[in-house]
Amino acid sequence: MRPLINRTALGLCLGLGVVAQVSAQGLPEFVTTLQAVRDMPGDSLVTLLVGITVPLGWHIGAKEPGGTGLPTELEWRLPPHWRLLDEQWPKPKTERLEKLVYYTYNGNVNIGASFARVRTNPREPVEVVLSYGMCKDICVPVRAMLKYPSR
Repeated sequence: MRPLINRTALGLCLGLGVVAQVSAQGLPEFVTTLQAVRDMPGDSLVTLLVGITVPLGWHIGAKEPGGTGLPTELEWRLPPHWRLLDEQWPKPKTERLEKLVYYTYNGNVNIGASFARVRTNPREPVEVVLSYGMCKDICVPVRAMLKYPSR
């Protein structure tokens, strides 16, 4: 049996966050990013944005995918004295397959997350494990680790 995931590349993107390109053998690349929308020096509120670029003709499951598919999930790993306040998920697209109703995202998907923090040293990165299914005719599970360098 051939491996489903044969390449995951992680790299810093302009010092603002991380870009991960995930591809599976014979499948297109899904590009994921983690970047700051708000991270001002001395401010205790930080807003980060997880972005997923879904290739044309493909989709990922919503946070609650409904009758079929794999959910998109975020597992935050926070430095000491950080707290997740809330996540802002986009409204999913409603799909139907016979009697099943399911919810998907396609195109550019952006999930916001707001955090409260207390400045501490050393500055540890914020990490998120992003899990989703690359779906067309079938869904292939994917997990990507993204890191944001805390300032």
